[in-house]
Amino acid sequence: MSEPEVTDPRATAALYRIARLAASAEDPAAALREMLTVIAGTFGADAGSISLLSPDTGELVTEVEFGTGIPEDRKSTRLNSSHVSESRMPS
Repeated sequence: MSEPEVTDPRATAALYRIARLAASAEDPAAALREMLTVIAGTFGADAGSISLLSPDTGELVTEVEFGTGIPEDRKSTRLNSSHVSESRMPS
């Protein structure tokens, strides 16, 4: 399978910053917040979120967000993994 070509130089710089954050993070939650800041700043986003698939529940959980207007009591909304397309590397 071929990788998509990255034509936006901002994307390459942002990916390097995100990779450095992931490799050096002592606090995963803080790293995710900073990653979202990098992405939003790079592309001028007014809102965004990062959701991760929970290995314990199989649910998609929003870990960090900004500008979405989601009320605090709704930020724990979870989607069942049946809504998420899974991709696995061949064995």
